[in-house]
Amino acid sequence: MNKKEDLNLKTRQEKKEAGLSQSTIRNSIFELFKGNINKRFVHMIDVIILAAGQGSRMQSSQPKVLHEIGGKSMLDHVVDSAMGLSDVKLHIVVGHGADAVKASLKQPCHIIEQTEQLGTAHAVSQALPNLSPDSQVLILYADVPLIQPETLTRMLAEVDAESIACLLYTSPSQRDRTRSS
Repeated sequence: MNKKEDLNLKTRQEKKEAGLSQSTIRNSIFELFKGNINKRFVHMIDVIILAAGQGSRMQSSQPKVLHEIGGKSMLDHVVDSAMGLSDVKLHIVVGHGADAVKASLKQPCHIIEQTEQLGTAHAVSQALPNLSPDSQVLILYADVPLIQPETLTRMLAEVDAESIACLLYTSPSQRDRTRSS
């Protein structure tokens, strides 16, 4: 067994032990959107922005999404990118530091309070009752401030009523390590 196979095996074992197999995650996402999957989408886009996390690694009392980059909070960057799309309804899931996050919002949006932070799927599930049954749904993290409206537009163009798209980024250093293993 070479290094790459050994690394993949360890990763798969760790994920399996944590209950995070690809099929488990995929089935969870499909379960959340069951009922919408075979409907024809209209032009409206429901954007769920996940802004509930604590950001404990930042060692700051300020909510992670309110830290500024280039004169704007990370959340403001993501909201502005989402608003660069047409016919958008924003749903922002807040949790840690909810009052400060709510006070910082400048755009009209629907705020969903996640009282218990039980993970990403739980945060998304909190927003589901507020979504239009015939809309496209875009889920964004509030701590990814460099996402551009053009990227979101291209991603939305790749999905239809029978598919789901996921945007992943692998840093150059991760790609190099994978190739050399």
